[in-house]
Amino acid sequence: MRLLIIYFVLGLSLYSCTKYKIQIPEVADITVPSDVSVENSSGKSTISYTVTDTRAAYVLVEYMPVEDGPTRSITVPRSENSVTIEGFPVAGEYEVKLYAVAESGTRSAPLKVGVNPTTPHHILVLQTVETEDIFGGIIVRATNELSEPLVFDFFFKSSSEEWIKVDSYTVNTEEIEYTLSGLGAGVQELGISIRDRWQNASDTVSMAIQPLIEAKINVSQGGYVHYSLPTDLATDNLLAGWGFDRLFDGYIVGTGITVFSKTNTAPAFPVHFSVDLKDTYALTKVKVFQRTAANGNGEAYRWSNPKKFRVWGSNDPNTNGSFDESWTMLGDFEFIRPSGLPHTTVPNALDNEKANAGEDFQLVSGGTAPSFRYLRFQFLENWGGTNGLHMAEIEIYGTKK
Repeated sequence: MRLLIIYFVLGLSLYSCTKYKIQIPEVADITVPSDVSVENSSGKSTISYTVTDTRAAYVLVEYMPVEDGPTRSITVPRSENSVTIEGFPVAGEYEVKLYAVAESGTRSAPLKVGVNPTTPHHILVLQTVETEDIFGGIIVRATNELSEPLVFDFFFKSSSEEWIKVDSYTVNTEEIEYTLSGLGAGVQELGISIRDRWQNASDTVSMAIQPLIEAKINVSQGGYVHYSLPTDLATDNLLAGWGFDRLFDGYIVGTGITVFSKTNTAPAFPVHFSVDLKDTYALTKVKVFQRTAANGNGEAYRWSNPKKFRVWGSNDPNTNGSFDESWTMLGDFEFIRPSGLPHTTVPNALDNEKANAGEDFQLVSGGTAPSFRYLRFQFLENWGGTNGLHMAEIEIYGTKK
């Protein structure tokens, strides 16, 4: 009896599988899409069409944006009637093939469509590039209207007149500003090229630059020291062992007791402290290193790291500590997070790369470096909206007068 039941169940299973097996009907031919129109724009084209064959499951689009390169394919559901194809390296005419495809995989004959994308965005951005000579380097500025992810590559020529890449900068903001520092003085030939997300690279454009002479004020040779004034942050406002000396100790790791840190209590922002350079300098820039790590978590552009601050200069500061005519504002600055992520989010590779390199804030105005002995750093807010403040290091650059 038990054996009969097993045979019965097995037979029923085989019957069920046979009965309900899905059969995809074969299609001998299928009608190509029709009513095609093309709209061309910067580096891309949008093709609109109509699929009349009800047996079509989707439309397959094939094109080759780079001559003799790989063919790219896009599958578009039948319910849609347009497709945008991107990644063209230069303006020009390209051929695109459209197929209506049945569920069985049967393709229609190819519908060949000519598209003419205009100048790609990364090339348009290159046309907006301007440079400004500063002490020890240059500032590169450009406008990226679409906030597309781009990579700027910088080159200098070798002795054999070949371009050698010396630096790269990844960015996805509308207004672009990047400082290329550590350059020698005198006239030099700089090459700039821009890549888009598909790694299409523009031609390398040559520019003549002439960086001015700049040097970091060396703490180990009696450089600068904390200069306490009545209205400044007091030692009592700092965490024990995380004092002003940590800002100028040469350690930029940004973890543990190598950082300066104000408590998360009073006083509230704005807060400030002052520095005595011990001599008068033509000041060119300050470089600020954030606290980048704590307990294994990324700290860059978060919590108590500074977000907005000002730098002031003086040769004879009022001893009462007030912000009066004895102080001259040298710059109003803001840290911009490259990724655009909120401060509650752990920094990504783009954020960490910029933070670990330190951020330059230029003090030169109109090509002239202001000359002062005393500096005052005034912090307006942090990233977390609290009263805390921490940094790994501040470097000051200039030339002794």
